[in-house]
Amino acid sequence: MLLRGVFTIVFGIIAIVWPDLTLLGLIWLFGAYAIGDGAVEIWSGITNRGKHDRWWVEILIGLAGIVAGVLVISWPGLSTVALMYLIAAWILVMGVFQIVHAIRVRKEISNEF
Repeated sequence: MLLRGVFTIVFGIIAIVWPDLTLLGLIWLFGAYAIGDGAVEIWSGITNRGKHDRWWVEILIGLAGIVAGVLVISWPGLSTVALMYLIAAWILVMGVFQIVHAIRVRKEISNEF
């Protein structure tokens, strides 16, 4: 837990000091992951072709992953904006869920504030 906390603090400091580099690194990391995952999914579809009837779905999923990865890396500006909206939507939804949860459990705890 101590190392996790230290790494989190270091990552936070790096993100504050070099926000552009941090964001670009995350975009590239996701793009590389999506391309790699897509390649593995295509390989799985090809090797499982004789084992089940859904092999073509694995290939389509793999192609979609590769396309997504290439697009994210090709358009880092657009990817950054899309990521910002995704994070903002997630924060709003989580905030609503947390408020609803707090209202529901307020009677079960002491010092509810």
